[in-house]
Amino acid sequence: MDTIIELTIKAFNASRATIFVLDEKSNELYSIAGTGLRKQELRFPRNLGIAGEVVTRGISIMSDNPDNHSSFNRQFDLQTGFKTKNIICVPLKDRTGRIVGVFEVLNKLNDKFSAEDEIYLGSIAANTVIIIENHSLDNKIVELQKETDKLYEKFYQAQKKIISDTKNSTVAEIDKFVNEIKQYDAIPKLLTKLRSVSGTNQDLILLADRISESQKKLFNRLEQYIKQFKDQV
Repeated sequence: MDTIIELTIKAFNASRATIFVLDEKSNELYSIAGTGLRKQELRFPRNLGIAGEVVTRGISIMSDNPDNHSSFNRQFDLQTGFKTKNIICVPLKDRTGRIVGVFEVLNKLNDKFSAEDEIYLGSIAANTVIIIENHSLDNKIVELQKETDKLYEKFYQAQKKIISDTKNSTVAEIDKFVNEIKQYDAIPKLLTKLRSVSGTNQDLILLADRISESQKKLFNRLEQYIKQFKDQV
């Protein structure tokens, strides 16, 4: 954009040039490139000034005496400290004919703007719109990517919560199941009964001890598996 502004000023032998883009959400025109702006953005209602009339009516305006033009807004000169002596302003139209902004050139040196200048600036404006559309498309792609990332993050967090809740629920069920086994397990009662009838029979006593030891190992191993599963949640 800066290169376009610089070349336009040289081509027209003018003092300044500015590109304003229409913000349809706020109904304002705002500057995206221009000379003498000191990196600041100019923003004003879409119907204000000569630029506003160009956007509203969709026509080009050329004036050698802006002070006497009904749409001229002197506040711009007061705001920028610049005196507008003559001006040419053309609409920026996209491929569908929709107005997306304006391109204006100020203070042609040692001459007045002509009909040829209007045609020439209109040609420059047509190419400028392509750049603006590409820039807008890039911004939309970036915004779409951001929205996609946000949606993916929400989906990921929801999925993570579902998995976590499922694991926690599973662990709780397993804990409950093991506690029920321990509480209602008939093996200890059977072992007690077996020992009571074994007397001095070493084989029966040994069998009871082996069953008891196996049961302890089984519960220990089961508790280890549950602990490992909990650690992964």
